[in-house]
Amino acid sequence: MRLLAIADLHGYMLGLRNILEAVSLDKIDLVLFAGDITNFGPVSELEEAMAALGDKQVLAVPGNCDLGDVIRALDGSAWGINGRSVAVKGITFAGTGGGHPDLGTILQAASDRDGPLVLVTHAPPSGTGAALLPNGQDIGSDEVHRAISQLSPTLVVCGHVHESPGRFQLGDTVVVNPGPAQDGRYALIKLGRKGMVSSVSLGRTGGW
Repeated sequence: MRLLAIADLHGYMLGLRNILEAVSLDKIDLVLFAGDITNFGPVSELEEAMAALGDKQVLAVPGNCDLGDVIRALDGSAWGINGRSVAVKGITFAGTGGGHPDLGTILQAASDRDGPLVLVTHAPPSGTGAALLPNGQDIGSDEVHRAISQLSPTLVVCGHVHESPGRFQLGDTVVVNPGPAQDGRYALIKLGRKGMVSSVSLGRTGGW
């Protein structure tokens, strides 16, 4: 399965359009959007992103900059997996949004898993390098870290911390922070047998 992972667009549609010009969407099976689709609203920013991605299947969670109306619109759409899971080609995709998720919410979202698990979280896990500020401070989520330890997903796609794009490892779990889509950053991920990550390619095109 071929995935396009994006996060932290913050309503900057040019960043998304540049990514879509660089990536052949017809070769992508699924888009994972790890939050901060908008910059504190409005819903029209979410609608623009939805229109840009057309009929491509997208699974998304809200970020800390996606507020009430946006969260409700996302939850009511085919995109939304905040607090729940969706099975695609035998792989369970479970999501939790916001900057400070709690362990119980993540575990509940993944409670209906059947087969390999992929987590989509806005907050990156602590202790992986996916949430380091330039001064070296780790502002990652201990709760996401604990969830990974308990659930052993094959892959976690996250965002939130713009300064730490990359591929990271926590036990057997691959953690990918694609970096901010507002800067034209994205990741292409291939899942192979049993949902295991076979490759991760980080990309960047035009942005701010």
